[in-house]
Amino acid sequence: MKSFLRKAKYFLSLRFKHTYENIAWKILKLNIETPTGLKLDLKTAADWQVYNEIFLKGDYDFALEQSIKNVKQPAYTYHFLDLGSNVGFFTLRCADFLMSQKNLYINFKGVLVEGSLNVFKQLQSRIGSQQTLKGKLKLVYGLAGKKDGTAKIVESVNSVTNTVNTDNLLRKQLYGRTVSYIDINTFYNDNTVIDLLKCDVEGSELDFAENYKDLLRKTRVAVFEMHHTKCDTKKCIEIIIQSGLANRKTIFNYGNHTSLEVFWK
Repeated sequence: MKSFLRKAKYFLSLRFKHTYENIAWKILKLNIETPTGLKLDLKTAADWQVYNEIFLKGDYDFALEQSIKNVKQPAYTYHFLDLGSNVGFFTLRCADFLMSQKNLYINFKGVLVEGSLNVFKQLQSRIGSQQTLKGKLKLVYGLAGKKDGTAKIVESVNSVTNTVNTDNLLRKQLYGRTVSYIDINTFYNDNTVIDLLKCDVEGSELDFAENYKDLLRKTRVAVFEMHHTKCDTKKCIEIIIQSGLANRKTIFNYGNHTSLEVFWK
């Protein structure tokens, strides 16, 4: 019992610390606008971390560049799928990249899936404020991986680590929320080609690969954040390659714990 109380006290202290940090970020008011007019409001330390990874370091730029190589004019609609969309920075980078192509007008549509209710509300607010993206994006609250059923997602003070894959029973008891899985296939017809798929689902990437082989087969470029301690990523990579995405490039590998992998046809 004492051990449980000590752990509970520790996690609660993290919550209070997170609250004070959020107040400081609100005071800072870091509002950035891209050359294409998209607004990037950095409201938390997690926002700052993801902004640096995506917009400054360009973690996804190689995948984006690969994804437009086969875009043909005229009247082409580019489709991207953002699984584990968090507060939307990947989608905003994707839209910013597509709109900045001077010699190539690209009409695009995106589907964003996010399983944390707290984060999803932030996603709605952030995307809803982007006037140039009206009518282009579909935001979906739910889990990506399996096609049906539910799971308990554990929400962290750092939104980028929210996950259904944790062995920490205390975290599940304190922060777990039951959420339904979304059948991704319902958003696409049989003829739709997915130009870019991004999957960052904190350990559910194998579930997704096993359940959506047909979707992978009609995907041109896929970028996966692999969490090697949370699922069998070797098997996941094998399934992706067998689905026709035979080319592979590792963007980063953090101590064999997490890596960012790009696959393309």
